Amino acid sequence: MESNREIAAYINGKPIYRDFIENLPYNIKLKNRARALRKAGVLSEVIFWLQVHKGIF
Repeated sequence: MESNREIAAYINGKPIYRDFIENLPYNIKLKNRARALRKAGVLSEVIFWLQVHKGIF
């Protein structure tokens, strides 16, 4: 393990390292799906904004 990583805590005597965003796994195959899910929005949020735009809310 890298010795320059920051230790966040110890559990049962073992160090727990702080993980930064660079250490997160990345799957290129999920990029399009993630984008589509973000654009689709949550149903309740979509309904809310439709009502706001129509002046119903």
